[in-house]
Amino acid sequence: MSTAYEQLLVEKIIDFGDSFSDVKQPNNVITSLNLFGDENLSINKVLNDRLVEDADRVNSENSPYVNSDFNTTELPTFDSHFVELRTFKRVDKISSRSFEQARGFGKTVAETMDDQIAKYLIEHDIAYQNTLETILAEAVLSGKQSGVYTAQGDLSFFAEFNQTKSTATFDFSTTANVLAQLDAVQRQIRQAARSKLKSMQGIVCLCTGNMAQNLAYHKSILDAVIYATPVNDPANFVGTLQFYLQAYPVWSLKGITFVDVTGDSYLESLIGENNAVFVPRFAQDSGVFKLFNGIGTMHATLGKTPAKFHQYAIVDEMQFPTLISESAHLAINNLPQAVVYASISN
Repeated sequence: MSTAYEQLLVEKIIDFGDSFSDVKQPNNVITSLNLFGDENLSINKVLNDRLVEDADRVNSENSPYVNSDFNTTELPTFDSHFVELRTFKRVDKISSRSFEQARGFGKTVAETMDDQIAKYLIEHDIAYQNTLETILAEAVLSGKQSGVYTAQGDLSFFAEFNQTKSTATFDFSTTANVLAQLDAVQRQIRQAARSKLKSMQGIVCLCTGNMAQNLAYHKSILDAVIYATPVNDPANFVGTLQFYLQAYPVWSLKGITFVDVTGDSYLESLIGENNAVFVPRFAQDSGVFKLFNGIGTMHATLGKTPAKFHQYAIVDEMQFPTLISESAHLAINNLPQAVVYASISN
C-alpha cells in the first residue's frame, strides 16, 4: 500500500476533503454547544432573508352561521439580498531544510514526508477548529459577523433583522432572590423566541468573574442545584458538556446550564468582566443559528466540493509537498434578541 507521499508523487495532487471537520477540539465552548445547523454551499455567497414574522398561528373562534367570519393567514414576508462568506486559508510548504531536520535515522524519504504531512494537517485542523469557534462565538455573543474582505463588511444581525438587544440586571445583595431573577430572564427569552419557542431545547449561560461566582454560590441558591438525570448520564446535556469542556466549571440550575468562562480571554472580551450572556438552545433544524460553509478559492479544481473544510496537497517540480487548507463560513444568528446580556447592578 502506497504512502500519502508516494501517492502524491504519482498523482501530483491529493484532496483530503473535510476529513477532520467534525473532530471537536476540547474546550471550544461555543462549538461544544452544538447550536448551529450546517448548510454547505457551492458558491461563497448566500441569499439572506430578512424575516418579518408577526403572524398569529392560532385560530380564533368563529360564528358558525356567518360565512364572512373566518381566520386568515398572514405569511411571513422576506426581503432577500446576497451576503458573502468569509474565507480563511493556511498554506505550509515542506522545504528541503525542514525535511532534513525532521528526517530520523533509518527512515525512508516517504516515511519522513508522511510524518511531516500528518503534522501539518493536524496543525491546520486545530487552527480551523479554533477559527470556527471565534466565528460562532461572535455570531452568538456579539450578534454580528465581522467582514474585512466581504462586500457587506461587518454584518450586525440586530440591524439585519430589525431587532433590539435584550438586557438584564442582577441584584446579588444578601436579601436578593436570584432564582426569581433567573425566572425573569427565562420569560424574557421565551417572549423573544416568538414562533421558534417550540424548537427551544434549553438555555445556556456563559458567565465571568463575580457574576459566575454569585450564580453558583449566592445564599439564595445554595443547595438548590438539582439534576434531572445523573450528571454522567450520556443523555444529560450537562454531562456531555462537561466531557468537552474539562477546563470550565459547568453546572445546572432551574433548567439553565451555566459555564464559567472566566480566564478565557476571547470569550471574556465578548461577554465582559463580571457579566453573563444567556443563550437559548434551539433544534438545529429550526434555522435560528445557521452556519453556511463554502468552497476553496486558491486552486482551480481542488476544494470545490461543498464542505465545511478543505485540505489538499500538491507537489512542486523538486518533489516537495505544499499543504493547503481552506474554509469559507458565515454564521447567522436569526434571533439576536433572544440572547440576553446580563450585568450586575451597582
